[in-house]
Amino acid sequence: MPTVKRNQLANAERVTAKNAERVARLDEYGLCPEDTIRWHDADGENYEYAKPRYVNNDGSIAVYTTSWRAVTPEKAEKRGTGPRGGTTWEPVVPGRLV
Repeated sequence: MPTVKRNQLANAERVTAKNAERVARLDEYGLCPEDTIRWHDADGENYEYAKPRYVNNDGSIAVYTTSWRAVTPEKAEKRGTGPRGGTTWEPVVPGRLV
């Protein structure tokens, strides 16, 4: 019998009763799974973009790019729309200086 490879991303996006609460915690940061966030680990590095999946127990935001990552909310910015329709980036944590 041939081995069937499963789509890892499809398996990762399954929302079960166990992690449904962690997905609901995205509301604490004003996020939903359809939003796009960006972050960079050090000054001068390029931004990385992903969609948030859920909030970990330590408060970090779990994202899936090519592998699972945990992004601290202080480094994350949420994509928004400006008054004239352009893209803006707003801090995820209210009160954070950009």
